[in-house]
Amino acid sequence: MTTRTPVEYIWVDSLGEVRGKTRILRNNEGKTIPPWRFDGGSTGQGVVSDSDCILSPVRVYSADNMTIIALCEVMKPKGDPHVTNTRARLEDEVSSDEEEIVLGVEQEFTISHLGGSAFFPSLNSDQGNSYCLPTNIGENLVKMHMEMCLMYKLEYDGFNSEVTYGQWEYQIGPSHPMKVADDLIVSRYLLKRIFAYNNIGITFDPKPFDDYNGAGCHINISTKGTREGTEKLMDLAWKFEEYHDEHMETYGEGNHLRMTGSNETSDYDMFTVGIGTRNTSIRIPEGLEQVYIEDRRPGANIDPYLAFGEIVSTINQKPLEE
Repeated sequence: MTTRTPVEYIWVDSLGEVRGKTRILRNNEGKTIPPWRFDGGSTGQGVVSDSDCILSPVRVYSADNMTIIALCEVMKPKGDPHVTNTRARLEDEVSSDEEEIVLGVEQEFTISHLGGSAFFPSLNSDQGNSYCLPTNIGENLVKMHMEMCLMYKLEYDGFNSEVTYGQWEYQIGPSHPMKVADDLIVSRYLLKRIFAYNNIGITFDPKPFDDYNGAGCHINISTKGTREGTEKLMDLAWKFEEYHDEHMETYGEGNHLRMTGSNETSDYDMFTVGIGTRNTSIRIPEGLEQVYIEDRRPGANIDPYLAFGEIVSTINQKPLEE
């Protein structure tokens, strides 16, 4: 008897969008998900005269009675990583990580028109009137997203409504940088799909509205030293000062519009550290468990592979390979 297993191959295109297409595998239970081909000319990853790209599965997500999701790297037909394959660069970086870095992310997003701009700017309310209140719009879909992430066994850690009306945050991690980056990509894909099914869009634009809080993807960072108490959090935080400009280059397109020094952000061009602060580049948490620092600079639309690569490289104090 022939078994048929649906597998959704998903990958990141040239603009950072997550795409997917589904294949029915026959008699494939318990076997490795095979590579597949796609048209790179339609995703900004090729041209009509040279369009074939290869989807190479790197992490498989499964849930009971659900389509298997295969997260893929994009490769050239001869097996080399495609120029848009930033995951391969992070893999090289973490392979020599001696600090046992653990990361977690706080992914913010804003509800929008389907395929368009965010649509909740004209509020006659003060900042903070939506933060962690049950009156924010979209909670049913955010909860649906949580349940889907848990079903697929992502490192999903929670969610909350945010300061700007129509804005939400969910957390992925803490875990190994590669696992967090992969899970973040899959979670974004599931999020957009769930909202689109309901004819609603979401945007990761770092600054959808003037004079309202923007959307970030804050990164929480710990090392073996901070977890064991042999490295001070302040010392870890200041390691990032020298590489501030390099980090900002990978912390999201349009992020300079968000980081104005107001609306709970630091100045884009300045590196600052504070304890319990939300207007500095790096926040050192106060109270409870103190084993990590929070990098508040990344925008919501970061490529996690590039951003995490900069962080790992900085902590290990060696230059990133070109």
